[in-house]
Amino acid sequence: MKKISLLLMAACSVGIIKAQDQQYTVQGRAEGFPAGQKVVLVRYDLANGRRDDSATLNAQGRFSFKGSVPTPQIGQLLFGNMESAICYLEKGIIKVDYKKGKRFPALSGTPLNKDFNDYYLMMDQLLDSANEADHPDRPYTRFSKELQKPRLRLMQQFVPKHRNSLLTLYQLNANVARFPDEASELAALYNQLTPEVQKTTEGKDMATLIRGLSSNKIGDMALDFSLPDTTGKLISLSDFRGKYVLLDFWATWCGPCLEEMPNVVNAYRKYHDKNFEIVGVSLDRPDTKELWKKVIRERQMDWVQVSDLKWWNSKAALLYNIQGVPANFLIDPKGKVIATNLRGPALQQKLAEIFRK
Repeated sequence: MKKISLLLMAACSVGIIKAQDQQYTVQGRAEGFPAGQKVVLVRYDLANGRRDDSATLNAQGRFSFKGSVPTPQIGQLLFGNMESAICYLEKGIIKVDYKKGKRFPALSGTPLNKDFNDYYLMMDQLLDSANEADHPDRPYTRFSKELQKPRLRLMQQFVPKHRNSLLTLYQLNANVARFPDEASELAALYNQLTPEVQKTTEGKDMATLIRGLSSNKIGDMALDFSLPDTTGKLISLSDFRGKYVLLDFWATWCGPCLEEMPNVVNAYRKYHDKNFEIVGVSLDRPDTKELWKKVIRERQMDWVQVSDLKWWNSKAALLYNIQGVPANFLIDPKGKVIATNLRGPALQQKLAEIFRK
């Protein structure tokens, strides 16, 4: 299964500021690296894809980057193969101080980066405390599943002090939104954010995700959504009420999805005339729109295909809490979810069981 990259999920632009050029300067210092060491600044947004800029460390370990982004977005600084630091690219002078081997950089200079630094300090203390208490053979990282509850407690302390920061949305997504059993806690934290943050595109996406975290289980009514098909026509899931529907999440960049597709094609051809429909939702990006259409044609995926081309931020993906693809939901004629993640023989067996009745 192709899994979400938390960094890349967050790499899309974030900001209350309306779309406009954000002229930034990154003034950095890296300790523990040789003069002449290459530093790469990686940034990604849906409109432009990935962009890399490079610089070299001077004798004092200093480096700098200048550029612009349409709205504030994540930037990742790479120092060789194993060392990296994350900051926000936004209007102003961003100061990054990184020491080789440290978990996090020291950030300052602009509002989002000051908030980011506050978070880094809290997470550093959490990891120090957890590692000192447990002494595991492999030290915990901020992604360790064992720290799910401590990370939640950290966010319960962080959010009230940063209610008007979009950095808070990013950290809620990274620390709380990945766990369905914390849906109520996520909702409570989200409700503490200011209306200005909640009304942003990212804030609305988070609200959609929260709704999906507590829904779409077997026995639940499938949540409705509308997305454009390959011609731009809006298609709603509810348009197919009265049929058995396989809601199938996939993407052209997902190898396991494409490997599974002949099985889905077989199911469609076998049962389509028996009141069975498939609604394919692609988690593609604007730069792969034509590839999306090409793959549909070449692989004879003749069922309904929709996408808003927003990658992991697809409205439907958020609504259905899609953590990886392929993923699917089998919905009965009344609109109720009756099975999830049917692949290979399991899909054929379930459909045979339904249509033998």
